[in-house]
Amino acid sequence: MRCRTASVSEDDDKLETPVCGWADHSTYGVVNGLDLAAAEKGGSGGLSTDDVASFAAELRSAARVKA
Repeated sequence: MRCRTASVSEDDDKLETPVCGWADHSTYGVVNGLDLAAAEKGGSGGLSTDDVASFAAELRSAARVKA
């Protein structure tokens, strides 16, 4: 699994959010930690990278199937 920070800018506004993804022989997925309500109020708009990575790992574990 890999995690990176995605960012979007418009004029002076900048929104950053962690994105984690994985792919293997039986599953793939992408998880982002964007909170639009927080972003609209001027917050960071996202969860921590660790929180998103942990949630993505849980999803990956639940989604895996035997090949």
